[in-house]
Amino acid sequence: MVMAAVLGGAFAGGLADRMKENREYTKTKSDEMQAFLYQTGLKRRDEVAKARRGLTEAADYLGSKGLEESNLLALLDQNPKEVIRLYSAALKAEARGDLTSTLLNQAVIASEGYTAPDMTPSELIKTATPDFIQGTDLKKPEEREGSALNKMFRSPDLEEIMYDAYSSDVMGVKGKDIQASMTADLLKSGTEGPARANVDIGPLATDKYDGTMKREMRSQIRTLYDDELDNRIDETLTYLNTNLTDIQRVTAEERQKELREIKKDIAEGRKNSAYQKLILIYPEIAQDFYQTGGLGRNVLSNPDYFSFSEEELEELFGGN
Repeated sequence: MVMAAVLGGAFAGGLADRMKENREYTKTKSDEMQAFLYQTGLKRRDEVAKARRGLTEAADYLGSKGLEESNLLALLDQNPKEVIRLYSAALKAEARGDLTSTLLNQAVIASEGYTAPDMTPSELIKTATPDFIQGTDLKKPEEREGSALNKMFRSPDLEEIMYDAYSSDVMGVKGKDIQASMTADLLKSGTEGPARANVDIGPLATDKYDGTMKREMRSQIRTLYDDELDNRIDETLTYLNTNLTDIQRVTAEERQKELREIKKDIAEGRKNSAYQKLILIYPEIAQDFYQTGGLGRNVLSNPDYFSFSEEELEELFGGN
């Protein structure tokens, strides 16, 4: 009886210790994920605020130089990224001394019959720069079978803790939305099909196919991809410092290695092939230039720049 009591007490004490360890483990991992999501959310909001300031600056400048409000609203509503491109081209034209309101408005190609929404430019800018996008709901992990005693002894799976973190509220939104917004574009993409509003910077250039213009566009594309490359390397490194499954960690490490090799190739002068790889991994930036027309396609297919064939570009961007 005494021995049974002693063993019973030891068993109860061990069970209590194990349950305490499980609670502490769960709390630690949950707190780590919550902290990561919170810091990621703060970074996203800072980047969105910066994007809104840039878009507002561009819209204000273009309006002051004579861009008609209907053209500005069409771009902000249908293809806000084009506002930045038009702003950049207008600054260069102004530096040359040949910027006019006529050329500025001729550069905007909006669909016929377009009706602007009943919104101000500032409202459209806010719509074009969402704080967070909606993430996919995680499937709740299936509860493992076992006795009540077994469940008290075991530590929760990481998937269970992730599910709780991504389903909880962080900064007023779901954790899954913050996770999905980590690498989401700061500016919404344009509408699909013929209703899309675009910019043809040809009217703002003395010769839309001259060597200077092509080199400037190449430099612009490369700069955007340089920024994208640095951001993706930082994001992947941050991601690797979180609690990941084995598969997630291997995938992230492989991507980190690939991106660092591309960065090394650029630094060592193997730029054409390096930027080709980046365009294949992250085609959205190049697609915007490709869809502007002749100059963008010329630069992307130029053997001295990015070296894509016309067939490769059409396959990559769907022929749009």
